[in-house]
Amino acid sequence: SFEFVALRIGWCLYEKPTDLKGDECEDYLRCMFLSQRDFKGFLRAALQRDLARHQGFLIAYAVSRNGLRSFDLQETIETLGYHPVDDAEDYYTEAPLPRAGS
Repeated sequence: SFEFVALRIGWCLYEKPTDLKGDECEDYLRCMFLSQRDFKGFLRAALQRDLARHQGFLIAYAVSRNGLRSFDLQETIETLGYHPVDDAEDYYTEAPLPRAGS
């Protein structure tokens, strides 16, 4: 039988959401950020999950567990069995690294 997962993939163009800090797209990126780790987790889960309960078809959101996300990931998490780990907001609360010579 044929099974298909349509992943609605968040914003994974940047390694860190702070790469667009101060840009007009910053708020959108903070909502839609998908870390590389979570992207791999969602893909792996989508490839391995049995979708018989969904008649072989699932539309799922793939974004990290961002505090500002606008999508509810509950059904995605329950169906795919993957819990996203990263949160864009964690990048904004990290202490800056000391500069050399300081």
